[in-house]
Amino acid sequence: MTAVRFRSTALMLLLLVLILAPRLPKLGQFVTPDERKWLARSANFAYARFLWPTPTLLAPFNGSTRA
Repeated sequence: MTAVRFRSTALMLLLLVLILAPRLPKLGQFVTPDERKWLARSANFAYARFLWPTPTLLAPFNGSTRA
């Protein structure tokens, strides 16, 4: 393993630990007051995209619309 690859791997692991450290102790709890709504809306969006897979590249904005 080269030194550059070792450094990039170590940096990625460090970033992973820094990102997960605040979240891991509270995995079973909601972090923000609107997290339940956010999860429900995300699930509804994914469900709608599954039912009506319309191409979004035709619209001038990013989003899911049903024509």
